[in-house]
Amino acid sequence: MDDDEARYLIDQFNKYVSWRVRRTELWLVETASLVSVIALGIVLLNQGGHLSGWVLVIFLVIWILLMLSGHIDSWRIDKVHKGYQKRIEALESYRFRNKSLPDEITFSKIIDPKLKQDDLRELLERAEQDMMKRGHT
Repeated sequence: MDDDEARYLIDQFNKYVSWRVRRTELWLVETASLVSVIALGIVLLNQGGHLSGWVLVIFLVIWILLMLSGHIDSWRIDKVHKGYQKRIEALESYRFRNKSLPDEITFSKIIDPKLKQDDLRELLERAEQDMMKRGHT
């Protein structure tokens, strides 16, 4: 694919990556869950004061579990995002050197979660070596 098509593909991939869930969105979900758990706890405490100790413990456990799951999700999103960033860097580096991308590189291939970073790098290196062989013969 020529340079213009390669730029377009990389731009579309970059947009796709930027539309994925961001950390601030997770923070908002965590904050909303905390507020709802606190509000529910206050309502229950006002309804029956004799359960207040157990209710507070239960709600604190629920809140801790929610926060823990949010942090795990945040860590996973960061890991995926770093992988996508490395893909963009590898594609852009190849495009800059060769003013093109291999024809077998497609959008669906780039976003495929099964595609490992090393596999993409190997594919690009093989394509570059093939291009150099064709250019020298």
